[in-house]
Amino acid sequence: MFSLPAPFLTHFSYGPGPHVPDVVMSAVMGAILIILAIALCIGAVLYAVQAFSLYQIALRRKISLPWLAWIPLGNLWICGSLSDQYRYLTAGKYQHRRVILPVLGGLACALSVAAGRMLHHLMQSPWSSFGYHRFPSPAETLAILIVMSLSICFAIACSVYFYICLYNLYRSCNPSVATVYLVISIFFPVALPFLLLASRKNELGMPPRREPFSGGSCQSPASGQGPSFEQPSEAETSDPKGSMEDQAL
Repeated sequence: MFSLPAPFLTHFSYGPGPHVPDVVMSAVMGAILIILAIALCIGAVLYAVQAFSLYQIALRRKISLPWLAWIPLGNLWICGSLSDQYRYLTAGKYQHRRVILPVLGGLACALSVAAGRMLHHLMQSPWSSFGYHRFPSPAETLAILIVMSLSICFAIACSVYFYICLYNLYRSCNPSVATVYLVISIFFPVALPFLLLASRKNELGMPPRREPFSGGSCQSPASGQGPSFEQPSEAETSDPKGSMEDQAL
């Protein structure tokens, strides 16, 4: 019976490659787990700082349900409420960003989860007779592309609205540094929680407070039970620089 020589079998075998020692694999997995744990801790600290800052600002301005600042999507409602309050008290406009912002964020998250589920279901589909995953049908491909595209569009819209609300929040705290803080927040998102923390006690851009009536406090229309702020006078609203910035947003 014909047989191949031993050197041929040694150099041209189709067996597995060189064995990686278990110690090396354990070290690599341990390093990955440590990096993930550090990243998770840093993310939790940043989230806590941002939530605490929004909670303090909402509490200071009597926004209803300030504890929502600690909950995902609820923090978008707080940010939108602060923006609506500032715009109403300084320009007399109520723009419903407290509703639009969490709705956009929720839709973006839901569509992202749906796209992930669709891809997972596709990967779990039965194998073909040739041992490979079957190719998705045109209808499946189109559905996945539509869901992913909608998810990206809603995520972009949510980001745009969030930064507009964040700019209004910075202006309500300190108008002189609002633009600088916004640019830093966009290009260095890690600094955003600390900028909010530094601004949480400032109200330099808010109208002056007025004394409450004898029968109760004057409530802010943007918050439902908010602080008593005065409407801006005609001299304040006729500032050309301020009006141009308000029209831009």
